[in-house]
Amino acid sequence: MPHPEGRDSGRTADREGPAGGTDVTKASAVPSRYLVLLSTHNGTRFLSQQVASVLAQREVEVRLHIRDDGSTDGTVSMLRGLAADDPRISYEVGQRLGPARSYLTMLAGTSGAEDYVALCDQDDVWVDGKLARAATWLSPVSGPAAYCSAVAVVDENLRPLGVHRTSLRGPSLENALVQNIATGCTIVLNVAALHFFRQVPLHPVMHDAWIYAVVSATGLVLYDPDTWVLYRQHGTNSIGLAASQTGQWARRLRQHVVSGRDRVHTRQATELLETLGPELTPAARSTISRFVQAQTSTAGRISYALTGPAFRQRRLDSIVYRGLFALGRI
Repeated sequence: MPHPEGRDSGRTADREGPAGGTDVTKASAVPSRYLVLLSTHNGTRFLSQQVASVLAQREVEVRLHIRDDGSTDGTVSMLRGLAADDPRISYEVGQRLGPARSYLTMLAGTSGAEDYVALCDQDDVWVDGKLARAATWLSPVSGPAAYCSAVAVVDENLRPLGVHRTSLRGPSLENALVQNIATGCTIVLNVAALHFFRQVPLHPVMHDAWIYAVVSATGLVLYDPDTWVLYRQHGTNSIGLAASQTGQWARRLRQHVVSGRDRVHTRQATELLETLGPELTPAARSTISRFVQAQTSTAGRISYALTGPAFRQRRLDSIVYRGLFALGRI
């Protein structure tokens, strides 16, 4: 399996681990139990390779559950064969919901029997050690927590294209209000966090954005700058990476201004308040409420754009976001 571009193979978990210097390098005597959730849609091209990389994860116990999201090719037949060959695989066939609702529907149905729940895309490849790494980061945390990481970007033949790191200033609720840094295929949740995903939201920006926002508001998000996923870019990605920062902002501007996908972040923040309610800390409730209430008037938007705590990871991005916020497009 290709080595992930940009990952320091000599780096130990405690050097890049959770804040506070917790030593998380010692493996548990009992392997962590994982439920991996995978949503498929017309995924025959790369699915077998991804499933193999998930089931090959060492030092953990893995169970893989797959929900097919309305495929029209041979994906369901492939799932039937994979499940027949390995008892660790289960699957269900559902109507087309789109990736966000498909993953959130699976999360809502989890029992919490495993130690951790991880999300997986159909077209990537996992580096061995991904799940063990996440467990070492999450095991010291007693409350709700999510782990996510950078990704090694590759082409459809797994040739390296670079490293995509989304966190420059660290995870926080103030960031989650206007930006997602938790790439879905890297997310791992502990059991304490599952409680907050029993209800499928009506207005998620995306499933990973919802997870980042919910856990930021109720617990702790840990971002690993090392890469444990080969993030394949090809012509049929649900969400790919723009080739440049200019391309990324062109796509965002189309979403916010041209295509009508305006105020998605405000709708998501409003649903955070309604869904989590009293389970939010007073500080989190105040942060979200201020963001939502600022949208009710032009003066409020301008004031928040100038002084509000919400931010994006890159300073130029933050400047553009504040302009969009003042215009009521966030």
